[in-house]
Parts: sequence; structure tokens; C-alpha cells
Amino acid sequence: MSVVAVVAETPEGVVMAHNRAWPPKMLAPITGFIEAREDPLAAAKRELKEELGLDADTAELLGIFPFPAENQLIIAFHIRVSGTMVLGDELDEARVIAPEKLKAWPFGTGLAIAEFLRRRGV
Repeated sequence: MSVVAVVAETPEGVVMAHNRAWPPKMLAPITGFIEAREDPLAAAKRELKEELGLDADTAELLGIFPFPAENQLIIAFHIRVSGTMVLGDELDEARVIAPEKLKAWPFGTGLAIAEFLRRRGV
């Protein structure tokens, strides 16, 4: 199954969010399933709007990353965003973190964060 991940960047940093279904204190980029016949970038922009209420200004593909634990492929985008953040129903927290304070992890959306940081030279 294919999933999109959005490394959403504001002028202050990257938005990391907590899904209500996750363990406490776990933050990650916005993610969501790609609907039938939906373009991955369109899915990323849709998830960004649904989950954070933010608009996409510019977008670039970060890569396609395996997530075997969930039998998924993650298609990740770096999207510069604008607008006022309003949390969707699935989220109970979102934080904006400066890129130099972000830490990647070696699986899932952490691979997208690692690629974002690599491109930034962080």
C-alpha cells in the first residue's frame, strides 16, 4: 500500500504532529493513504489541508522509502506551507521544530526526515 508523507516547512521550521492513536510524545510528519487513482502530490496536499489546515506553496519529492513493518511504500514530499494551522480530527498536537533540532530515525517517515536534513546540510 502506498502512503504519502509531508515534511511541511513553515518559515519557523518543520511541523511534526501527534496522531491521537499513537503512544504519547511520538511526533512525525503528516502522513496519509493515497486514494484510488489519486496523484501522490495531490494526496500530500490534501492530507496537509485535512490534517493541518495549511496550504502548499512549493513542493519537491524527497523520495520513496520502504516501511516493511506496515507493508507500505512511503512517497515523501518536502512542502513549504502557508496559512493558519488548525488540527484535523486525527491529531491532538502539532509542533514546529527548527531543522537543526530535528532528529531522524532509521525507518518509516524518519527516512524522509533524514533526506530532508541531508539536503539542508544539517
